[in-house]
Amino acid sequence: MRITGASLAAEVHFHRQTHEGAILLVEGDTDRRFFLDFVDKHCMILPAGGKKNAMFAFESVAADGVTGLLCVVDPDHDRLLGVSVEGPGVLAWAGNDLEVELVRSPALDRVLREAASPKKLQQLEGTVIGLILRMASPIGALRYLSAVRGLGLKFESIKYERVLDPRTCGVNVERLVQQVTSGLRDPTVHTGDLVAAIEQLLESDRDPWGFVCGHDLTEALSTALRRRVGTHNSGDLPAARIESELRMAFIDRDLVSTGMAHKIRQWESNNPGYRVLPSGFPIALE
Repeated sequence: MRITGASLAAEVHFHRQTHEGAILLVEGDTDRRFFLDFVDKHCMILPAGGKKNAMFAFESVAADGVTGLLCVVDPDHDRLLGVSVEGPGVLAWAGNDLEVELVRSPALDRVLREAASPKKLQQLEGTVIGLILRMASPIGALRYLSAVRGLGLKFESIKYERVLDPRTCGVNVERLVQQVTSGLRDPTVHTGDLVAAIEQLLESDRDPWGFVCGHDLTEALSTALRRRVGTHNSGDLPAARIESELRMAFIDRDLVSTGMAHKIRQWESNNPGYRVLPSGFPIALE
């Protein structure tokens, strides 16, 4: 059955009748699987089927006076758009999403030790993370432009293998825009204008980490491993598999480095009796 904000709120109410521990709302099942390795055994994790559902359910249940509820979401481009993301009981990653945090953590080096060729890494100009950031930035810029202009572009149609070029560390921006705008009936959307806007954004002094998307980064890493730095044994590692490998390689101190563990501990101090992280987790409030 499809999850809605209302159905999730009803599920929280149902579990609160018998579950005495903390309840953690996350956007999706991959977030749930990620947090399973870190949360206290008495903390229940509920995937929301999307950010809107998570936020709706949290606000609805909190308004009903339910306690011990924590919500962790991806900020996406909300901060750039001036939209408030966090609040009492709602936490957001420092990066745009969980996958961004995974990629820029030491977990990436652990995955590369298994999947990348040391010789090819030595021959690479710069770093792998620099390479994939350059590849993913134009896509992130277009995502940001779609959000800020209210274009409603559908990025599910991207065929990454046709727009990413690991040999030049670049993206065929015109082909990218054509893919995403294909079938769009809005006469005000012009390919040339969007291409120019992307290039202008990339040439500005904006930090690309502010608009890059984690899934675009893992797609870029998949392409880079296949065409540039991977071993023969690594073969074709799709983005979904890479994201899984990154989640498994992510350890306690990586979570601390993101700042999320400290935020959760702060929430626990404000909500005595409810624990999300185990008591032995290696962080304490200053």
